[in-house]
Amino acid sequence: MKIDFIQSQIRSSDRWIDYVLSDLKPEEWELVTAVNSSINWQIGHLILSKYFHGVMSIFPAEHEIHVPFRAHFPLQELQKHYFIKSNPGADWPDRFSTEHLKEDRAMMTQMVSDAVQKLPEAELDQHTSTPNPAAKNKFGALTFVFKHQMWHAGQMAMIKRILRNGPYN
Repeated sequence: MKIDFIQSQIRSSDRWIDYVLSDLKPEEWELVTAVNSSINWQIGHLILSKYFHGVMSIFPAEHEIHVPFRAHFPLQELQKHYFIKSNPGADWPDRFSTEHLKEDRAMMTQMVSDAVQKLPEAELDQHTSTPNPAAKNKFGALTFVFKHQMWHAGQMAMIKRILRNGPYN
């Protein structure tokens, strides 16, 4: 039951992000200096965060589930550009393209959903597999995925509003 709840909430937060992104042009993914952020940074950050809270915190480092993630996603490069302490305005020429981020987000979403489905519900009360600043146990880490996504969906909606209507005075 808890796994179904987690999955439904993650899907719901994914749909909110899809809605915000649905009519954005590629140039609207670029840096918005008024808020020193961008849709590019927000999506890259969510890809990295979804892996950390939805997989790394749930499965031990040596677990086979990490193999496809490590094979496809350049985690060091993602950390450089999109980690919580990264600068959203730095290194623009080296950032991932809009299309690349869209594809990686879709892939990460499916991979995390598949990983969560494999988790026995009895493990949800166990401590996270890696220290997690947002959660003490696996249930907390997984519920943080959708809470965090909703937080950033709101930020992206505000960035979109500023892009289309200008900053507020």
